[in-house]
Amino acid sequence: MWPEDLCQVGVGFLYLLTGGLLWIGTIVDIVKYRELAFQYNGNVATRIARNILSSSKRRLPSEGQGTLRRDRGMLSQGHYPA
Repeated sequence: MWPEDLCQVGVGFLYLLTGGLLWIGTIVDIVKYRELAFQYNGNVATRIARNILSSSKRRLPSEGQGTLRRDRGMLSQGHYPA
């Protein structure tokens, strides 16, 4: 329904304007801080792992690609295979 980031911003403004939902929200956050931190850290770790995996897939040359680059270089310099 709503994007997660938008909901977090909305809740942040709500806490700011109401003094932590009249301190009730602040007390709940103090009690649940470990769970909130674990959830946030898990999301960040997952995002980092996806970025690493997607960047390593882009960098891996496909089979024979290195030979093709070398051959193109030789042909552009006027070296033709016999």
